[in-house]
Amino acid sequence: MLLGLGFGLINTPFQMLLHRRVLEAYLGRIFNVLGMVSGVGMPLSLLLVSPVLDRLPPPLWFGVVALAQGLSGVVWIWEVRIEGHQHTVKADAVGS
Repeated sequence: MLLGLGFGLINTPFQMLLHRRVLEAYLGRIFNVLGMVSGVGMPLSLLLVSPVLDRLPPPLWFGVVALAQGLSGVVWIWEVRIEGHQHTVKADAVGS
């Protein structure tokens, strides 16, 4: 349940970011490529991770993945703050 909630919390802002950054004429193509990469990425990641899972206890693996996802969230928040600050600085410069 938490993993599903985490994916929702990540995918929603990601898709909003794509809608804001990508030209409308290219949105369909971008989402198509994203869907194809996701479809291919899941089996490939399972293929690559399964030998590691045979050697590591599952709680350790879930801990490592949770840590990586948490760090990704921190990086995401950091980037959004920097980007928001840059937009504020540009708006101030234009208004001056």
